[in-house]
Amino acid sequence: MTVLNKLVDLDSYPIEDTASPQGRALLEQGRQSLQDTAVFALPSFIRPEALTGMQAEARALAPFGHHREGHRDSIGNALPSRVSVTCVGYDQIALDSPMRALFASDALTNFLGALLQYPLFYRSVDPMASCMLTSLSRGDELGWHFDENNGVVTLTLDSSPKGGVFEYVPQARELSGDALSKLMTTEVPDTDQLYHQAGTLAIFNGHDALHRVSPVLSDTPRLTLIFSYDTQPNQIFSEQIRMGFFNRTAPLMTPPSTPNP
Repeated sequence: MTVLNKLVDLDSYPIEDTASPQGRALLEQGRQSLQDTAVFALPSFIRPEALTGMQAEARALAPFGHHREGHRDSIGNALPSRVSVTCVGYDQIALDSPMRALFASDALTNFLGALLQYPLFYRSVDPMASCMLTSLSRGDELGWHFDENNGVVTLTLDSSPKGGVFEYVPQARELSGDALSKLMTTEVPDTDQLYHQAGTLAIFNGHDALHRVSPVLSDTPRLTLIFSYDTQPNQIFSEQIRMGFFNRTAPLMTPPSTPNP
């Protein structure tokens, strides 16, 4: 069994063979879902036994992340939205981690590029932000925002039983400033909602879809891996972005060993 097959349910999601009938069907399903709803979710993408190991590693790593607290730029006439999240960098993830192995998979990269219909598609090479773990604990949230690009890729490792809901409004850039402000300030906004269960891989077109993660209301952290890609090779993030995520600009010299849970 290959490393990828140990991690991913390749029977349900044949990402290694997109030329097969099953692979082509998966791509067509995903493209249609992104067009219709702005999101394509693949539940139970990670095998249960692999997910258990990833969860233990993520829970052990989360306390060593940087807690980021601040506000995003305002949208429409609304006040700036709050960001409260803990971020763990790629350089803090052990070299033998299954989280690293998944991100480093050429099969996954090629599948995502084909899904998003990019002729060329590359993993970010940033030593810190290319693959990062985010943790949202009680009271944390990711306020309303648009992404700078489409095709954001996340893997949910653990979800909160209360709060921490992914809410979004497709094609929201077409709304007026007043409409956006009303939506963002409504206590229970009229949005599409996704309750991503642990093990779900999701691709989201967030450039045109307004979205947020609502405040976490339980003691179970919401743990998510965020994978970064680009249509150009050798992409790295600015020192300003690194500072915002990790409160440092330089990576660790040597990643740690896999932590004992």
